[in-house]
Amino acid sequence: MKRILLLLAALTIGTTALAQSSLKTTIRQVQGDAALRGATWGVLAVRLGGDTLAAYNAERRMVPASNVKVITAGTALHALGADYRFKTDLAYSGKIVGGVLQGDLYIVGGGDPTTASKADCATPKEQLFAQWKQILDEAGIRSIEGTIIGDGRGWGGRVPCKDWSGEDLAFYYGAAPGALNFYENAQDFTVTPSDTVGRPVQVTPFFPDSPWMIFNHAAVTGDRGSGDQLMYSVAEAGPFGRMYGKFAVDRKSKVEECVNQFPEYTCAYYFHNYLVGNGIPVGNAFAEISPYGLIRRDMFLYDDGEPAATMREMTRLGGTQSPPLIQILGEMMKRSDNFFAEAVLKALGQDTYGRAGLDSALLAEKRVLGQLGLKTDGVIQLRDGSGLARTNYVSPAFFVQFLRTMARQPEYRDYRLTFPQPGQGTLVSRMPKADASLKKRVYMKSGSMNGVRCFCGYVTPADGRNENTIVFSLMINNATATSAALNPVIDQLLQAIASQ
Repeated sequence: MKRILLLLAALTIGTTALAQSSLKTTIRQVQGDAALRGATWGVLAVRLGGDTLAAYNAERRMVPASNVKVITAGTALHALGADYRFKTDLAYSGKIVGGVLQGDLYIVGGGDPTTASKADCATPKEQLFAQWKQILDEAGIRSIEGTIIGDGRGWGGRVPCKDWSGEDLAFYYGAAPGALNFYENAQDFTVTPSDTVGRPVQVTPFFPDSPWMIFNHAAVTGDRGSGDQLMYSVAEAGPFGRMYGKFAVDRKSKVEECVNQFPEYTCAYYFHNYLVGNGIPVGNAFAEISPYGLIRRDMFLYDDGEPAATMREMTRLGGTQSPPLIQILGEMMKRSDNFFAEAVLKALGQDTYGRAGLDSALLAEKRVLGQLGLKTDGVIQLRDGSGLARTNYVSPAFFVQFLRTMARQPEYRDYRLTFPQPGQGTLVSRMPKADASLKKRVYMKSGSMNGVRCFCGYVTPADGRNENTIVFSLMINNATATSAALNPVIDQLLQAIASQ
């Protein structure tokens, strides 16, 4: 019996050594690949039990892109819990007399990023509005003399990360969440090129409806093969938007997803229309609250209007809640949703310090990392929750350390299941040659931007022994090769890691 045990131990050691050798061989092979020439890259793969399978430039800090969401999701889940929910309240000023609200109705936002979102986890807009109307029905409100007001004051405004590129701020992935959001604060346009180069591109607002906006588009049809070079700008203080740049003559019509600077106003507009359409007349239409605390009904009058009621002056009617945090995180990770990530990070700041500003949120995240036993000073630099900032710096070693730490927490299984798998979400085309049984054991988050490709996550073992779970991080920066050249190298490395 002793001989058998010794033989099994020797076979196990030999198999582990062979696996490590195979991965290290793959790393040596790709080092000379033209796709990685001049790039900065690193990889670290370890087992939860402690074995290091491979390490190359593991301590090198690099731009992680959307791999930052892995840290955002983990810290939020650990601190807030899987069932944490964002809240939206309805409140009023004035009084209710004989079924008539003699005052204004406020939609008081609590940061819910899913309001009117197209995410699968979100409550459909009409269903959400029906819940809000039910609150009015229960209060006996049959008509409103005043205004429907979108109130986004709770989180101190929609302030984006100062390190984000100005170009990113114009599109949906650079939209900043606030206390009251609508459709992830995006504005969709249908764009169609002319059949003649140099002629205007047809730009049509798609959703949400925004009749207060004045669009002055200057986009023109570009030469065949010139692609999509469209840009969008919107005035910070007024209802002015402009699409410009070029859209190639051989491109098909598409939906261009841009930013909506007035989500509070938009939310009030849509709920106003819903109420009127369902038998509750509203005397004074809809409005938002300006940065000066004034009720702004006319978007051209930036600093005009009477003061909005304070929270102490309002009477709360009731409210609704978002889907649980774990569902929001699942959508965030699989869709790599920047908007959800920033909202989740700000919720962490709000819950920890009572302030949802980005500085407070990052301090709260740092606090959670410290509670998990992870050192951050001089080790990493985080500037946002989504990874859109190019001033985020994290090493493969830190990602692996964080993922291993999360694997020891009670919420580990929920956390791991938020990660997409090959064939899902942003991983739809990853590891195309891998066996299906292997793909089912890979839980991995991708992160990409110009010159950056990053991946980290878990590979659960076929034998079911948790200590054999592989934790890994692969980071590539400053890559200039085309995706067609780079992707096979990435898939070769990922498959070598997962196959151990």
